[in-house]
Amino acid sequence: MKVNGLLHDIAKGQWAMSLEGYMAWAPVAYKILTGKSELPELEAAKLITFYGDQGNELMPDEEGAVDVSRGAVAVVNIIGPMIKYGDWCVWGADEISKKIKGLYADPNIKGIVIVCDGPGGAVGGIPYYKDLARYKNKPLGIVYDTMCSAHLWGMYAMKPDFVWAANDISAQVGSMGIMISLLDNRKYLTENGISIHDIYADESSDKNQPFIQALNGEYDLIKAESLNPLARKFQSEMLTLRPSLKKEVPGVITGKVFFTDQALEYGFADGVGTVEEAIERVEILSEIN
Repeated sequence: MKVNGLLHDIAKGQWAMSLEGYMAWAPVAYKILTGKSELPELEAAKLITFYGDQGNELMPDEEGAVDVSRGAVAVVNIIGPMIKYGDWCVWGADEISKKIKGLYADPNIKGIVIVCDGPGGAVGGIPYYKDLARYKNKPLGIVYDTMCSAHLWGMYAMKPDFVWAANDISAQVGSMGIMISLLDNRKYLTENGISIHDIYADESSDKNQPFIQALNGEYDLIKAESLNPLARKFQSEMLTLRPSLKKEVPGVITGKVFFTDQALEYGFADGVGTVEEAIERVEILSEIN
């Protein structure tokens, strides 16, 4: 049987997501897992748009091909929760990173602008973006409206030349932290006459203990073995990738979300600009290079 990547990510993956994102997308995830979602009927949003020298969008021909032979800037949309494996209507980090590698390899592409509007998501998607730093050979800029948690880590891991807030009203960044939510349905099952017996081998006394203890309200082990190490790695890598971060400011490395004025003050963003302005900036950097 073919494994469904989206279901696998939701059921088994670790997540780094802002609380707002979690509250919005958790019901959607539940519907997908229980087969109540109509998402398979939707189509994936457009991932890449190409712009020419005059800032005009390059339109595809009758066969769907775009002529970038004279050079172009590629705008890549990374929108919505981060998913490790693409599936149904969702672009996965595996698919997006492969597309970006192709843009780096294409000599007709001058540079890349990432449009990020993501609350975070599957921690397993971050390595795909981190790996892209090895292939970076042309200017890369990021314009964000939301860049939180896993998206914060993943976008900076690509080592962009500049990061801009898309505006000074709604744009937000941060939520540097790790969390986990466990669904405890044991009471529901018991009330409906369903009993589950988990039986472990004598040689497997440590298996699943962090989760078993967490379901019983004991969180020390799951934090010590899973959440805390990952949170510390998140902080360490972000401080390396973004030395300008003012870690001494309360909340900067402990999970607060910041709007544009504070993002600029605390080192999360380099400026404020539109996608069109970012395209112009990438073109200038390309000429300089």
